[in-house]
Amino acid sequence: VNLSYLLFDRFVRLYCFISVVSRYSDVLEYTEIRLGQKMQTKQEKNRIMHERSHSDENHRSQDCSGKVAGRDSMKDDILYLYDTMNRLYPGAYSVLLESSRGNPIDVLVATILSQATNDTLSARAFTELKSRFPDWESVLSQDPACVEEALACGGLHREKTRKIRGALGKIKEEFNEITLDPLFDWTKERSFEYLTSLPGVGPKTAACVLVFGLGKPAFPVDTHILRVARRLGFAGEKESAASVQETFEQLVPEELKMPLHIMLIEHGRKVCSSRKPKCPLCPISDMCCFFQPPKASKTQ
Repeated sequence: VNLSYLLFDRFVRLYCFISVVSRYSDVLEYTEIRLGQKMQTKQEKNRIMHERSHSDENHRSQDCSGKVAGRDSMKDDILYLYDTMNRLYPGAYSVLLESSRGNPIDVLVATILSQATNDTLSARAFTELKSRFPDWESVLSQDPACVEEALACGGLHREKTRKIRGALGKIKEEFNEITLDPLFDWTKERSFEYLTSLPGVGPKTAACVLVFGLGKPAFPVDTHILRVARRLGFAGEKESAASVQETFEQLVPEELKMPLHIMLIEHGRKVCSSRKPKCPLCPISDMCCFFQPPKASKTQ
């Protein structure tokens, strides 16, 4: 009896072991099949997405290159763009530079302070600088550390102190005082050339001084305008701000340069932002190489 019981027990144990191994093998085989299917599905999705992305990029680049190539068409687009922006932002003005209009030195300093800084911080730094120093001569005569302290609230205060003092110093050396009033009688081209020779003054800053300080037509291109211009096909994806500024200088009629400049900045801030642009709300999305309208769903 004991022997029979022992044999039966061993037989049951062996049967259970074989069943478990068999089931485990089935599970492994099923898992491998499912993983293989998922990998194939994932690879297929990646391939399709890559092809779609490549197709969309080619489509956008062809559309944009067509716009850039057609100079007359671009001029028409500029007029359409101005009319649309004028309806969207009537009465727009430069928060930072409006109060300094007609004062080229103030515009120069305020624009240098706005470099790589938002208008709120640069306006705060400009106000602090004006409140601490009675005139621009004292900015040159005082210890640079005092100027840096006044500009600390605006960011990059050491670099901007260096630029401002350098520009003011060269202006004084040129005219024996800190003034840009002689430029009122100069041509726009001569004024621009002189301004860009000053330390810390590039094409955008020089154009701001021209249009806001000296009342000469110019089209400054900042980061907002550059982004909008690229998306609308007025500029290549890697084209520099200076190059885009030259393009707009040629395309935009003189009397429209300042208002269109201000309105495009507003549009870049409020609608055509760098991250999460509000494309569905944009009234010029029909001109845009960046905007992809949603595809109509197929009804069953």
